[in-house]
Amino acid sequence: MRMHDSPHSESCHFFVEWTDDFSDPESWQRMTDVNFDGDLVERSADLPDLPDSMRVFYRIGVSEGQE
Repeated sequence: MRMHDSPHSESCHFFVEWTDDFSDPESWQRMTDVNFDGDLVERSADLPDLPDSMRVFYRIGVSEGQE
């Protein structure tokens, strides 16, 4: 799966978190191996392939400043 973002400035950083238990708010984990590449118009990142039997949920967060 490929994710796209459109940052508003060079200091705008996106990150991806995932969980396999949507009902547990404490279960979200940041994906440290996903990096968005590109420019200020559009950046994209490829998420790792998962086994077909694994069901996961993703969310994107944003931070301003250094990651």
